[in-house]
Amino acid sequence: MINLNEMNVGLMVKGQSYDPMKRQSTIQPLRQRPEATRTVLVLDASRSMAGAPFEASLAAARYVDSKRPQDEVAALSICDTKEGYDIVSQFERDPGALSRRLLDVRADGNKTRLYDSIGATMQMY
Repeated sequence: MINLNEMNVGLMVKGQSYDPMKRQSTIQPLRQRPEATRTVLVLDASRSMAGAPFEASLAAARYVDSKRPQDEVAALSICDTKEGYDIVSQFERDPGALSRRLLDVRADGNKTRLYDSIGATMQMY
C-alpha cells in the first residue's frame, strides 16, 4: 500500500476511537520490524470455487514469495476430508516449498466446512 501511515489507519481501543495525535501507540511498516510473523492461508477448495475464483485465490503464492525471511506461513485447504480441511503445509519459511504445495491444491470438494477450518487455523497458532 502506498502512503499507509498512522494518520490514515483507523484504530479502536476498548470501543473508543484512538487519537493518533496523543501518540499513545505507533504504527510501523512490518518490513521495518525485526519480529517474525506467522500467517495461515486458508484456501476454499470446494467445487464452487473451481475455475477463475480458485485461480485468483492462488494469488496467495505472491504473498508467500514476498514474505520476509524470518516470517513463517502455513496453508490449509477446506476440503472433503473427515476433519473438513487438509493441512497443506505447517509453518514454513521457504517460500518455494510452500508455493509448490499450494499449486498441488485442487478445487474438487463438495462442501465448505468453514467453521472446522477456522477452528483448525486457530489451533495452528
